[in-house]
Amino acid sequence: MGSSINISRSINNAAETEGEATNSITATALQMSPILPVFLPDGTYSCNRFLPAAVPDAQGSRNPMAFINEFSDQSVNTRVLTSLFGEYDITENLKLKVSVGADLENRDRHVYRTSKFDNINPLNSADVSSVDRTSLLNENTLNYNKKFGKYGLQVLAGYTVQKETEEYRSIGGRGFATDITGPYDLGAGSVVPSVNSLYADFRILSTLGRVNYNFDDRYLLTVTGRRDGSSKFAAGNKYAFFPSVGAAWRISNESFLQGSSILSNLKLRAGWGQVGNQELPTYRSLALLQSDPYNFGNGTIVNGFSPLRVAVPDLTWEITSQTNIGIDASILQGRFNATFDYYIKKTKDLLLEVSLPETSGILDPSVQNLGEMENIGWELAMDGTMIRARDLRWKLGFNISQNRNTITSLGKPSEVGSGDQSYLIAQPTFAGSTPRSYVTVGESVGVFYGYKTDGLYRSQAEADNGQQLQPGVLPGMIRYVDVNGDGVLNSADRTIIGNPHPDFIFGINSSLDYKNFQLRLFAQGQEGGQIYNSMRRFNSTVTRGQNVIAERADYWTPQNTDAVWPTPIQTPPNVGGTGNMGESDFFLEDASYLRMREITLTYNFPQDFLGKLGGSIYVTGQNLFTLTGYSGYNPDTNGRSNVRGSFGWDISTYPLAKTTLIGVKLDF
Repeated sequence: MGSSINISRSINNAAETEGEATNSITATALQMSPILPVFLPDGTYSCNRFLPAAVPDAQGSRNPMAFINEFSDQSVNTRVLTSLFGEYDITENLKLKVSVGADLENRDRHVYRTSKFDNINPLNSADVSSVDRTSLLNENTLNYNKKFGKYGLQVLAGYTVQKETEEYRSIGGRGFATDITGPYDLGAGSVVPSVNSLYADFRILSTLGRVNYNFDDRYLLTVTGRRDGSSKFAAGNKYAFFPSVGAAWRISNESFLQGSSILSNLKLRAGWGQVGNQELPTYRSLALLQSDPYNFGNGTIVNGFSPLRVAVPDLTWEITSQTNIGIDASILQGRFNATFDYYIKKTKDLLLEVSLPETSGILDPSVQNLGEMENIGWELAMDGTMIRARDLRWKLGFNISQNRNTITSLGKPSEVGSGDQSYLIAQPTFAGSTPRSYVTVGESVGVFYGYKTDGLYRSQAEADNGQQLQPGVLPGMIRYVDVNGDGVLNSADRTIIGNPHPDFIFGINSSLDYKNFQLRLFAQGQEGGQIYNSMRRFNSTVTRGQNVIAERADYWTPQNTDAVWPTPIQTPPNVGGTGNMGESDFFLEDASYLRMREITLTYNFPQDFLGKLGGSIYVTGQNLFTLTGYSGYNPDTNGRSNVRGSFGWDISTYPLAKTTLIGVKLDF
């Protein structure tokens, strides 16, 4: 028998570093006019709307210093992890194991905005929330292990059950007479407090089995099967069976290769298997109502209910089938090693969020099983000891992988309701003018969808010729492509304009040892793929008194017709919702990069330096530099990672911190 318990408590003081529009330190710092002071003469924070009368339409933007000084967000997280297990040897070869575990977590969060936080709406506010999450797990397994001469057999059978519950409570107050009490006197607010509470639970039941067969450490076979049931899915679709089989041939153990002084290991592998995905919020298969107070006009507010989500009665597991082959090889007694894998993954019944028509009256996106997807790729990893001398040793490793993702089906038209099953992924837009992530057959998940551009109208003559396609266009404006060739520029000309997925990703690691010194480094990167720079889009709009990026100064004028940027005039024609700089490929950029992730230099003390003590001193640098052509802060970010199927969005991303660590390690 055995048991373990781990108790942790952490306090986190967060800052709003990332967010759209004026909702983060990064965004407001980039948008704030550089000619304004931090504070006005009366001690309040300045913002763009306090610009001189020469900019009468200046947009009110929060002051970034207000985010630091007048905003607090503290979370206290307490977590208890505990487990208890017992093993019983029924026979010499048969063992029973029973384990139970609990994961108990409580998160309390206190958010407060003082009366100085927002000059446009100077009303202090507080939000307090609490989450209690409990996860209970029971695993029961029988394990049979027996050797018969050159044969080895392992058989495992098991049954597991897991239950997880989550309870959420929140209350918000507004309009406090003083900021002294912060978020700890919510009843003192002058505005009726908002109160919310939620409860959710789900359960998973699994039966599983596995058989491992080994003959003379040359021929290996593994067969598994498991039946999983999840309460997240609709009635009649909660259970699914997931089998797998894998085989390997260790060629290096064959008689014709034994004793080889060059080839020390050679192994071929092949396998096929299925796995299920149930990572989605609870109750997505059910039609839900939400509480919704309503004022009938007589001053009386009546609490009622309105539709929150439609039912999806056939919601079920997303199932991925994978076939893979691989080879492992080592030469010169493991001095050089290589591993290669090739795989084909086919996923059916994809779990994707779909926006419903606004006429439905339901704004919450629906999670549905839509179509099929295929991933084909390979992975290669190599490492070796390049130099092996008395006082000098150098090890070098390299890995590279490629994956091609393709949507192969989005269901039958009779199931979806139209002939074209392509759709835009449910997600917020940035400033109402960015492209969207798109799902369509024959393309990768989350490709960018919008208008194509073809430079600028460089002269009056070019603008005159473009009047039919873009009525009202002026010299210096962006030239958009009439994709369907009908002579009219409208939403029908939107098309796939980019792909967020890289051509391949790679990593490099090196370890150089010389006497008592050791130098280690790790670099990573990607080649290809695109990223949409939303902040560059927003911070290049020359209106409303906000700051703009410096490169925007190279805009079109009659004296600068070869400019990179269009004219600041953004009146008609209106393309994609925001003047002449609408939802297009103009702000798509190459996301290729090479980043020095970590470098560590260590000096190991000689054995007689500290007597019986051992130790070392080291200095480490993290994220020291990134080689990239991307104009933003981080080319591998995704500001919409919380949206299923959305990739490659830079939305006010906070820069990666460059860190230097100096430490001493002592061994007793």
